[in-house]
Formats: sequence, C-alpha cells, structure tokens
Amino acid sequence: MDKPRTIFSYIGNLWYGVICFFENNYKVLEIVLTTAALLVAGYLFYETHTQVKISHDALVHQMFSDSCNGVRDSIALNLTRKSNERAEENFIIENRAWVGVSQSNGSGDLVVYIKNFGRTPAESLCIGKTSIFRNTPPTIRPNVKMSQPTSLSPDEPITIRFAQTFVDGKMGTNCCYGIITYKDIYNRRDTTEFMFMCGGFGYEWQRIGINRMK
Repeated sequence: MDKPRTIFSYIGNLWYGVICFFENNYKVLEIVLTTAALLVAGYLFYETHTQVKISHDALVHQMFSDSCNGVRDSIALNLTRKSNERAEENFIIENRAWVGVSQSNGSGDLVVYIKNFGRTPAESLCIGKTSIFRNTPPTIRPNVKMSQPTSLSPDEPITIRFAQTFVDGKMGTNCCYGIITYKDIYNRRDTTEFMFMCGGFGYEWQRIGINRMK
C-alpha cells in the first residue's frame, strides 16, 4: 500500500473521532473541520502532483524513445541509399562504353584502331585527327575537324590512317594527334586523346603522353 495514502487514511479516521468527541463544542469543531479541510486539500494536491509527474515522465520517455527510433531509422535509410548508389555506380562503370585506341603497325603510315572496350555501345562518337611535321610534341592541342557523329559497338572497331608527312620531298619527324568524343548509354560524356610520333622513314611509331598540352 502507498505510504502517503495510509497516513492520510489514519489521519482521516483520527479526525472523525475528534469530530464525534467535540460535536457539541462548535468552536473546537470549527477548528477541527478547518484543519481537516486543509489536510484533504494537501492530499488532493499530492495526488494531482503525483499523477502529473507520472504523466510527465511517461511523455519524456516516449519522446526520447521516438527520437532514438527516428535517428536509427534515418541512419539506416542513409546507409541503404548510399549502398544503392554505390551499387548503381559500380554497375554503370562495369557496363558502360570505354573507347580507346590501339596501334596496328610499327612503321610506314600510322594505322590506329579505335575500339570500344566496354560492354555497351558508345553514342554520338566523333573523331578528330591531324598530322604535324615537327621534331617535338606540341604543347598546345592542335585544331582538328571532328567527324559526323556515329555509334561504336564493342565488337566493331573503326580504323583510321595517318599518312607520313613529307616536307620538300624529305621525311622528317611526324606527330599524329587524335581526339575522340562520345557518350555512353547512361548519357555520360567522355573524351579520349592520343598522340604518336615517328622519327622518320623506317622508324617505328611511338605513343607518347599528352599531359603537357593545354
């Protein structure tokens, strides 16, 4: 049994006995009734305060529990979303078009194969190429005229040829530059550049880097 309620029960019984004893003494009876009223009011205040505290504690607990559940669900949702995004990105990288070049010969006119090394077609593919007679690689990208857009499947390479350049009837160092622009089926655009140099007649073509060009 709750201790405060037990105390108030005892006090109530005590005041009832006092009232019966002093029922003919109105002054004492008035004091007794006033005191009893104050005790009842105190008891009711205690009961109300207790119920309010219980309700408040329950509300705080529920709010804290809901907040924790919301944070947990939000974290789980973010992890799931990021996992799905990574899976989708990996799928695209694995299956998209990747266009590159390979060389077919060592000397003479330069023959280059443009290949799609990916798993899906390359779309809106344009090719630009030029040959330059110079002894050193260019530091500025040459101006080229791009071809009409086409598509390139993984099993259908395109062959392009660069003729060796002669100046005054003599062969010098040749520099061949090419650029390929395309997009994959996921609408991602990409660019492939390449450059080959040959020291002259009888020399083999060598692929060189283009990182220094602007």
